[in-house]
Amino acid sequence: MEHRDKKILFFLPSFKGGGAEQVFIRLLNHLTKNRFKVSVFINRNKGEHLGRLDNEVESYYSLIERLPFAVFQLIIHSWLKKPDIIYVTLTYPLAVIGLLRSLFPRSTIMVGRVTNLYSEELKNINSPFIKKILPVALKNFDKIICQSHDMKDDLSKNVNFLNRPIHVINNPAPESDFKNLERSGFICVGRLSEQKNYDLVIKAFSSIDEELNIYGIGPEEKKLLNLAKELNCKNIKFNGFSNNILEKISKSKALIVTSNFEGFSNVILEALSCGTPIISKEFLGGKNEILNLKNSISFDSNDPKHLIDAVESFNQKIFEHRLIAIEVQKKYGIEKIASQYLGLIE
Repeated sequence: MEHRDKKILFFLPSFKGGGAEQVFIRLLNHLTKNRFKVSVFINRNKGEHLGRLDNEVESYYSLIERLPFAVFQLIIHSWLKKPDIIYVTLTYPLAVIGLLRSLFPRSTIMVGRVTNLYSEELKNINSPFIKKILPVALKNFDKIICQSHDMKDDLSKNVNFLNRPIHVINNPAPESDFKNLERSGFICVGRLSEQKNYDLVIKAFSSIDEELNIYGIGPEEKKLLNLAKELNCKNIKFNGFSNNILEKISKSKALIVTSNFEGFSNVILEALSCGTPIISKEFLGGKNEILNLKNSISFDSNDPKHLIDAVESFNQKIFEHRLIAIEVQKKYGIEKIASQYLGLIE
């Protein structure tokens, strides 16, 4: 890797248990371990991923948790430290930091990492102000990262970047955690939100005589618990957030993904790194870049019967678990992805 003499700064909004936070933590740990001049400015020092950032990572903390005040502290910090590049992710930080780009050192390369399909993300923004400034803010970044070609195409259709390139850099898989364990039951992992479409998997598993473990928290939790109760799904367990999710995935026959859309699914990468195959509904957001006939089975609608059929097909197929884990590291290993991030320092 090059650029060891460059000062690299990441802005981490919090340690919330989302995929964007997880990606930045993996990159920070890897770059610090390999002795790059990397540091992180943290807005809120709390969240489910607290403790996953290595102690060796040079870390700075906002004195005030509210995002606008934290951004002004970040601006001061950037003038004091003069980083060569700053990486920013998540919608609200992208909007605020992008809007205030002119207050950062001109010599610092500002990189915005979009986290989801732009057209879908707009629907989930509650603040009219953020929704209005986001396209302007994104155009103020020197470089933009999308995690999949689906994301890039969607963003290009909705924001005019005046022919500036949008870089597609996939998310990094965790280091291979393949274990030849006895596997039983199925697993879902992710935020309990409308986007993840867990109604579908609950309805399907009400007619499947297999155990399903659901890991995650979110606004749909009560609704989903009630649905499982109404359908008398004694085979479905809600387990909340887990700090040891790779072990849970490693012991499962398959990860089930029913999302309506994604950016570039971290949990799919996690499952494949464990050698665990995927049963997935068709969705926009990198699915066809990650999944193939060797590591997954797909179905194409919100009809629970199609998921039931996919599970039946899965149970009749043999997967090479170790090969699945090897292949995902070749394509999405942390060293390869970190090199692509560093390649933006020009």
